[in-house]
Amino acid sequence: LGAIRSLGPKGFGWLILVEVLSSLIAGGTRAADIPFDQSAEKPWTGGFFLMAVNVGALLDIEQFKHQVDLLIRSCRESNPAEGIDTVVMPGEKAQHEAFRREREGVPLREEDWNNIVRIADEVGVDLERLRESG
Repeated sequence: LGAIRSLGPKGFGWLILVEVLSSLIAGGTRAADIPFDQSAEKPWTGGFFLMAVNVGALLDIEQFKHQVDLLIRSCRESNPAEGIDTVVMPGEKAQHEAFRREREGVPLREEDWNNIVRIADEVGVDLERLRESG
């Protein structure tokens, strides 16, 4: 409830629209009724909504890109919340993490790596040869 209050009237309206489109209209249940302890007896009952918009049919695509760039710049120049150093756009942290993992690899717990090695041995996969060919 605290998260909903912080959205304000417009944010709350957007939340309701998303709930209607992504769940109710798709035949799913309200988010509050989706079981958190899902199992075979209590499956996930949410829905999905996907929408594609041909922006070029609505306005010039270069104008649109320019306006999006201005919006992003405006967001980044806004004052961050107390205790936060910088404004981060949605997806930005994930993008940085993906780049880091491309450079440095994906971190694995030792027990998970040991399981991979064991299973590779069982099925006859030479991990060292695989690494050299990659």
